[in-house]
Amino acid sequence: MRFAWLTAGEAYGQVRSLRYWFEQRGVFRVLATRRTDIVVTSSRMDHPVDELVVGLPRQAGKRRSCGRGAHGERVYDWARAPIRPWREEGVEHWVLARRSITDPTEVAYYVCFAPEGTSLNTLLTVACRRWTIEECFRTAKNECGLDHYRVRKYHARYRHIALATAAHAYLTTVRGEELKKMASESGEQHLVPLSLAEIRRLTAHLTARLLPPFARVLHWSHWRRQAQHRALVSHYKQRGHSP
Repeated sequence: MRFAWLTAGEAYGQVRSLRYWFEQRGVFRVLATRRTDIVVTSSRMDHPVDELVVGLPRQAGKRRSCGRGAHGERVYDWARAPIRPWREEGVEHWVLARRSITDPTEVAYYVCFAPEGTSLNTLLTVACRRWTIEECFRTAKNECGLDHYRVRKYHARYRHIALATAAHAYLTTVRGEELKKMASESGEQHLVPLSLAEIRRLTAHLTARLLPPFARVLHWSHWRRQAQHRALVSHYKQRGHSP
């Protein structure tokens, strides 16, 4: 399967041989790494990535959002510095830094291999995509049993993962349709959107036999989502934000 970008956590990003392996195969990447990771700067000097970013001028940092999280927009200050004086034509190497707004001492670092002219927004979009991927894996494990197998052969494992992934795709599709419906129905504004877990529970009650009547289950789901909406509004008001 061909893909445009690769992103991964620090456990993989700090392995230089792996980074070089991807470069040899033309795979563009934004990989997290340790603050003590040594890189070659444009001046042909070896520097830890944290020292390299500290030396950047203040105007080099840009405040950007990584998308919406559980507590609103995930906003950080981002900056990058070029590295690697020896490079192939048409590509660039960067160190990318993500600094927390609430705690400036909290900084994450990435080593990037990208096409020439790649914007800062593109690099941070790839870096933040890892959260979305991890969330998908977490949800598929919790709601669809992605990791609940005890097999030792490839074909059995492949079948299990394919089935769990199909179930996850079904839940996601249903949730997407419900979000569209809620946007067009003003009467549903005091409910939190249907989560994948809630859709799974409702689907289980629809397909199982020895369970309470579905009207009762639906009423309970409606009440629970109303309570969750009130809690969410209260949480945002305490933080001075709007939900």
